[in-house]
Amino acid sequence: MNIARIRPSKPISAITATLATVFACVGLAGIVAVFGWFPQAWPVGLFLCLWTFATGLIAIFHWINALSASGVSMLDTEIQSTSNTNSTTNRLKELDTLNAQNLISSEEYRLKREDILKKL
Repeated sequence: MNIARIRPSKPISAITATLATVFACVGLAGIVAVFGWFPQAWPVGLFLCLWTFATGLIAIFHWINALSASGVSMLDTEIQSTSNTNSTTNRLKELDTLNAQNLISSEEYRLKREDILKKL
């Protein structure tokens, strides 16, 4: 089995990275404003700290994807080979096994074998 690594395209990553960077800067400005001018509003400051951290991580992830050759995958998934030759070989082996165990007649074996080979 092969592994497919799925990641955003470079243009989408560049757009998302830019927006996330802007949002992180807004969060930093909010943190400075809250803790500098309104220290009693610390819950808002805490929210802005979490906001800035999250948008910063998103920006870093997408800048890496936008600027590097391989990038960071969002999803790794296994894919099966759909090679027709492999499938045909397996079908012929299965047909031979059925014939050897006398589960199909010689005529059925011949017809099915011809059918499999025609699909190549």
